[in-house]
Amino acid sequence: MIPRLNVKNLKKSFNNIYILNGIDLCVHQGQILAIQSISGGGKTTLLHTIGLLDDCNSGEIYIDGILCKKSKYSAIRRSKIGFVYQFHHLINNLSVYNNLYFAAKIKKLSDKVASDNINSILKEIGLYQYKNTKVKHLSGGEQQRIAVARAFINHPKLVIADEPTGSLDIKSANLVFSLLKNFTLLYGTSIIMSTHDVNLAKKCNKTIMIQNGKIVKHTAQ
Repeated sequence: MIPRLNVKNLKKSFNNIYILNGIDLCVHQGQILAIQSISGGGKTTLLHTIGLLDDCNSGEIYIDGILCKKSKYSAIRRSKIGFVYQFHHLINNLSVYNNLYFAAKIKKLSDKVASDNINSILKEIGLYQYKNTKVKHLSGGEQQRIAVARAFINHPKLVIADEPTGSLDIKSANLVFSLLKNFTLLYGTSIIMSTHDVNLAKKCNKTIMIQNGKIVKHTAQ
């Protein structure tokens, strides 16, 4: 089976110091990979590089067996990758629907597909009743659920999640993780997620620990 994500000998440096130094990893369809390290240990750098937001010094990134070329980064991000961050980065004065519609149009979905996907995904996350509510009137946990919905609005191949539960209480964090896991089953999306939460990492299919730019521990659940 061709991996959903295959990273080979990834290297990235800043000021001649390697933040990533020969990273290899493989994730299959529907799997969740947790990345852990000390603060400043390279988690976010790895996520940004895998998510094609930053370039690497050397190495190769494949999605569904196809090499990601730098000239195609923008198109690949738009069509195949979704992003979730620790803070929701929604537009507070827009409604839930319009936040998701804006994201859908960036992904170049047609009006009908955008509308269908928005209505469907809001039902999946249990917030359909807030479709016309401005984001600023939602709780923090509800806002993060909308942020998760935004990442999956075009049913991407891959979602990059940087501490997606880091600003939430335990109940909201568990709910957000459950939604992420549900979407891997629903859409076959693979998720690469950084987290400081050891218990959350144990719920993922795989966990890697990064230290000094290298993977020093790899655990499969």
